[in-house]
Amino acid sequence: MIKDINGDIPFYLKYDLGSNNLVRGFTQNKYLGNSFVGGQIEIERNFNKKISGVLFYGAGDTNDNFDNISILNLKTALGIGVRYIVSDDFKLRFDMGFANDGDKNMYIVFSDAI
Repeated sequence: MIKDINGDIPFYLKYDLGSNNLVRGFTQNKYLGNSFVGGQIEIERNFNKKISGVLFYGAGDTNDNFDNISILNLKTALGIGVRYIVSDDFKLRFDMGFANDGDKNMYIVFSDAI
């Protein structure tokens, strides 16, 4: 995924490395920028109809200038998680991400079941 915004924008509209969906593990608002490059792979294993486990690995970077992002210096994170399907319409997610800069973060997400 590649995203780029030109000009001055407020910090809350900048791309954030380490959201609960992409490159999980980094502390929120630690790496912000107008440009973002990143991706993630996730492997999920069903244990039964309601519970599954996941392993994930992500890499990315942000910067205010797209030209300053190098794929050779991407920040990386890996982690594990559990998914629990509460009902046909509701899923609960627990993830623990570990970033290569020493950050670690837990994510608890309530969402529509997919």
